[in-house]
Amino acid sequence: MKTLLAKFGISSIAFALFAALSISLAGCDNEREVLDVETPDGEVEIDRDPDNGDIDVETEDN
Repeated sequence: MKTLLAKFGISSIAFALFAALSISLAGCDNEREVLDVETPDGEVEIDRDPDNGDIDVETEDN
């Protein structure tokens, strides 16, 4: 009976570990959404960084 390592190969295991690491490090922004307003004319999004309290305001025109 072949071992798991011999059956799948080192490259397959390394690829799986790399994929899992990439997904876990991708994560999401460390910001809290304070306000998100969408209208037919545009959009306003206000986020606050929980670490230092900085406020980020983004606007988008449609």
